[in-house]
Amino acid sequence: MFDIGFWELAIIFVVALLVIGPERLPGVARTMGRWFGKINRFIQTIKTDIDKEIHTDEIKKMLHVQEEIVQEFREVTTPVKQNLQAAQQTTINTTSLKNNKDNADKSNHINHSPKPSSPTPHE
Repeated sequence: MFDIGFWELAIIFVVALLVIGPERLPGVARTMGRWFGKINRFIQTIKTDIDKEIHTDEIKKMLHVQEEIVQEFREVTTPVKQNLQAAQQTTINTTSLKNNKDNADKSNHINHSPKPSSPTPHE
């Protein structure tokens, strides 16, 4: 956080010892340690929350990109589905017409087939 070296800490300790006195210095040091600990935890919590938000935003962006890809895929596959359905319908219609024609031919064949002739009497 701060770039404080050994000599800076030594000077701060000596000034604190002179200003506060040797009797109250341990209590003040303890209190300062608690405050620095709370500040560090608070900063870590904020960093963690920011990282989570950034990660959440990245996930949202990825989800949005995937939704766009799915939409494009649907746009591409819709005409293919329509063409496939049209081809299936054409196949069904063609098969149905062929079956109707075959049935009609069979019907005509049965109706127009020569009947067995009856024996003619001989003299």
